[in-house]
Amino acid sequence: MNVEAAAGRQLSGHSLKSFRSMKIAADAVEPIWALAFARSKLGTWPNQAEYAVFWKISERSAQREWAAFRLGFPDEDSPQRLAEWLYGQVAERIADKSTALTVELTPTARLQPV
Repeated sequence: MNVEAAAGRQLSGHSLKSFRSMKIAADAVEPIWALAFARSKLGTWPNQAEYAVFWKISERSAQREWAAFRLGFPDEDSPQRLAEWLYGQVAERIADKSTALTVELTPTARLQPV
C-alpha cells in the first residue's frame, strides 16, 4: 500500500514533500496494519479498547491513533474495513516478518466500500 497514495491524497493543505506531511500520512495508515496484526493474534477483530490492551497502550493513545487514521481517511469510521481488506491479502504472510508489510496493489485497484 502506497502511503502517499493511500493517506496523503486526503491531507489537503499538506505537501507530501515535507517530512511532517509524510509522518501524518504514515500515522493515518499505521492503525490499518496494527489492527490486522492484532486480528491475526487474537482470532477476532478487536474493538478500540481491546486494541489498546493488545498493543499495551492507553485507551487515549488508541483514540489518538484512530483519530490520525480518520484524518487520512475521513470517509471511514474506523480502520477495520481497510484492515479486513489488508488481512485478506496478507493473513498467511503475517508470521513471516520479511514479507508481512508488502501488499501488491495495482494502480487500477480500487477499495470499494461495503
